[in-house]
Amino acid sequence: LSGLTALGYEVIWTRLFSFIIGSSTYAMSTVLAAYMAGLALGSFVGGVIADKKEPLFYLALVEIGIALLALLTIPFFSFLPTAYAFIYFNFKLSYSLFFLAQFALVFLYLFLPTSLMGAAFPSALKARANFLKTPGKESGYVYAANTLGAIAGPLLSGYLLIPKFGTYQATGF
Repeated sequence: LSGLTALGYEVIWTRLFSFIIGSSTYAMSTVLAAYMAGLALGSFVGGVIADKKEPLFYLALVEIGIALLALLTIPFFSFLPTAYAFIYFNFKLSYSLFFLAQFALVFLYLFLPTSLMGAAFPSALKARANFLKTPGKESGYVYAANTLGAIAGPLLSGYLLIPKFGTYQATGF
């Protein structure tokens, strides 16, 4: 479910950002890079914390945090067009600064929820490995389940949620 949610939101957030920053290759790459940066940072920090805390309790906190932050990002989305207009009018003369500022805007919006999404996987991995004597085998099960969810998430959001409810409502609002 964590992989499903993470990649499902990636599709939805990419679609939402396309309304603001456009649908060019640069814009889509910006969203994907910011999204993956949050996942990577969250995975690193989550792995460190999962080794020191009770992994199931930590995983539960992470999942609750993902749900709350995903819902809290929805009202802030209405401020993004104004922020983007500020960036556009103040940095459009410098191509590099414009894309750097655009990346910063997307990264700030996605940073907390994607970091928590990244932290979920090492927590689940540690929790599963603690229960059985074959951590390598258990890691494979967790990775496979997460990957299957990561495949289902974009399919579900792209082919069912967005067409049926619209992009904004597909976020859960």
